[in-house]
Amino acid sequence: MRRRRWHLVLIPICVLVATLLFINLRPTAPVPSVSRAEDLGLLLEKDDSGLYVLALIDASPAYTGGIEPGDVLTTLEGNTLDSVETLDAILTDLSSRNLCKDLHFTILREDSARPVTLSLKQR
Repeated sequence: MRRRRWHLVLIPICVLVATLLFINLRPTAPVPSVSRAEDLGLLLEKDDSGLYVLALIDASPAYTGGIEPGDVLTTLEGNTLDSVETLDAILTDLSSRNLCKDLHFTILREDSARPVTLSLKQR
């Protein structure tokens, strides 16, 4: 009697179909980009008013400087913050000129504008 070896064909086909379904059904959430804001301990998202603070890293300059989740960063050193890329460009410029000891932000907290200064340690 001849054995049928249908499983030798069916199993690889099932694995292929499952793999293709898994790849196509994965959530496609945007991946946050790595930025200089992470050096300050900030996880940010663009907001209509500036940069919304999603989270902070403990013991980071932003944490010790008094920034809180929910704050909106509106300016840095007098420059309007309309994107994370703008923040990165300002930080890169200040760093290249060795002017990155204290950073002066304006934040919105509970619809009130407040100044915040972040002190940076020398590395």
